[in-house]
Amino acid sequence: MEAPVWPLIELVKLLYLAGGYHDVDHLLSELPDSIEMEHAIYSNPRKSLEPYKGVIVSFLSETDSGPQITDEKGHKLDPFSSREALLRQRIIEKELETINSLLCGPMGCDLCCIGPTDHEKMFFFEIPLLEEEIWLFNVKKISTYTSRNCLSSTEPPLRIGEKLFYESGISIVEWMNGHSLI
Repeated sequence: MEAPVWPLIELVKLLYLAGGYHDVDHLLSELPDSIEMEHAIYSNPRKSLEPYKGVIVSFLSETDSGPQITDEKGHKLDPFSSREALLRQRIIEKELETINSLLCGPMGCDLCCIGPTDHEKMFFFEIPLLEEEIWLFNVKKISTYTSRNCLSSTEPPLRIGEKLFYESGISIVEWMNGHSLI
């Protein structure tokens, strides 16, 4: 499985901010052929970062007068944190574009884009997550013995207290087959 790109982008941000690079292309050209991090080895970091270069350039070139982002409690983030939150959002968008082109097009599915029609009823929408993607979402995490021994499609559905799992708001559930954002 391919290593997640976020830690590599974090490294590039730190290297760029530490100085000496006149642009992202210069920094990327200076990367070694392989980078070993705590939980991943990037055998070709330049190739791994190429699809995200525009996102990284945008993050590094934005000024402090960029978009104002607020946290989940409505507090304004400082300019750097706002830019970093926007960077994370753009990376997720880029990854979803890749997923959509691989899954949605061939399957003819457009539920994510336009939602169900009037005659369809969806109780929840599920996005599978890798273990290392869980921290990207500041939502409730559900991991119980019962959840880890069933699937989102198990009948009857998993209950969290008195509610069905999909009635308790946005959350990440650990299932028998991995984690998913509900």
